[in-house]
Amino acid sequence: MGFDALEYYFQSGWQALTGEAALNWTGIVSLLNLTTLIDVVLVLVLLWWVWTKIRGTSLAPMLRKIAAVLLLMFAAKLFGFLAFFYATFAGLIVLLIALGVIYHQDFKKILDSGLSYGNLARKSTLSGDYNVKRFLSELSDTVVSLARSKISALIVVKTETPLGKLADSGTPLYTPFSKEFVWDVFSHRSKLSAGAMIVDNGVIVAGGSTLTVHAPKRFIFNLNNIAIRQAAMAYAALVIITYKDKEEISVLHKNSAYAKLSPKNLDRVLKTILLG
Repeated sequence: MGFDALEYYFQSGWQALTGEAALNWTGIVSLLNLTTLIDVVLVLVLLWWVWTKIRGTSLAPMLRKIAAVLLLMFAAKLFGFLAFFYATFAGLIVLLIALGVIYHQDFKKILDSGLSYGNLARKSTLSGDYNVKRFLSELSDTVVSLARSKISALIVVKTETPLGKLADSGTPLYTPFSKEFVWDVFSHRSKLSAGAMIVDNGVIVAGGSTLTVHAPKRFIFNLNNIAIRQAAMAYAALVIITYKDKEEISVLHKNSAYAKLSPKNLDRVLKTILLG
């Protein structure tokens, strides 16, 4: 094969490449239209949203690898390298499957933390599952039973302001309020009973909340606890306290305190706050 044949071989190959793979300014500019721009922006927004969910987790470094693969796919599509595009697409699928297998626990935590308890409570209300009078009756019965058994308990119920920050300092639960569940938590002195139980629209959204970002060494259930008083004031929350050494019930709401409530008086106070 002579030099002329080699020269012709490479020249014809380059012409085919520039013609079919769009490796020329005219071809590239024709591909960079408004649709392509919108497509890129949507992908960038999606990647940013994913980053906000996984930053600070073990999944964060993997997002850079996925972004690199997507960039290669875009370049392959832009220049018309179909074989390379399909190869990188297959690599992306394998990478995503591997992430699901290796990091499935991390994904579960992210999804759980992404659940808005406010949305859950609203869903419960709209579906008809939540009835404030029924919840009030269940709450009153639960608190009286705890007090009579001298079981220490702390229950914080939303009245006006969302309690998301208080729930964040505890353990997410997202379970319907029931006497049996509350009794089981506080009577067994588990980790969930070491702090406040946060309730919104009949949904127990968290247990073991210290009501503050920095957990105190000893979280005492009484009216003198500064964190409890601050939560009642800052969130306009209904705070109910029972004690382990006496058959008493205390209630806080905003700047009002009610101590040594009888079951009858408790019911009256709860109705005034939750139904008033």
